Amino acid sequence: MIYYYEGLSTSSAYSVSSGNLLTDTSDHMSNYILIRDNNNNMKSSRLLVRIYSEKNNQNVLNNLYSDRWNAVYNESDVNVAYENFISNISQAFHNNFKLTKLSRKRSKDKGWIIGALKNSSKIKNKLYKRWMFKRSTLDEVAYKKYRAVFRKAARSAENLYCRDLFITKVNSMNKLWENFNTVCMLV
Repeated sequence: MIYYYEGLSTSSAYSVSSGNLLTDTSDHMSNYILIRDNNNNMKSSRLLVRIYSEKNNQNVLNNLYSDRWNAVYNESDVNVAYENFISNISQAFHNNFKLTKLSRKRSKDKGWIIGALKNSSKIKNKLYKRWMFKRSTLDEVAYKKYRAVFRKAARSAENLYCRDLFITKVNSMNKLWENFNTVCMLV
């Protein structure tokens, strides 16, 4: 059995709850503290992403092929030439791969759901609708077989995706913990 005592303190910006947890299974007393932000005006901001489309890639190449390299080639000071080089590359990148808000639709995307799985999901859904509309056993069998194949493919794609996240040869320790947190949020 767990008993708890809660003390409450509020201010205009935060509300703080703290207390002690007492259990009859242990002679130790656990403390806790919860700090909540009272500012409800905060909008849930979506991530900002860069869209690496074929069109944007082509625009970057066109910008890099333009005649902006004279400042790099004609400069006698190596440091200034390097700064001009970095400036040209950064300008081409930032002008063509602008930060845009991640759409609500794309925010729900999973990393392992590739185009082939999306098409398979559409086919599976069409088979299901046909089975529900006609109520024939042939359509039921076709749907259930396809569903089994789809589930197997989706499961293997997810496992491969998660396995690639945890390759220690490629990722640093911080990146591994970030990936672990991401995978835990998916479950």
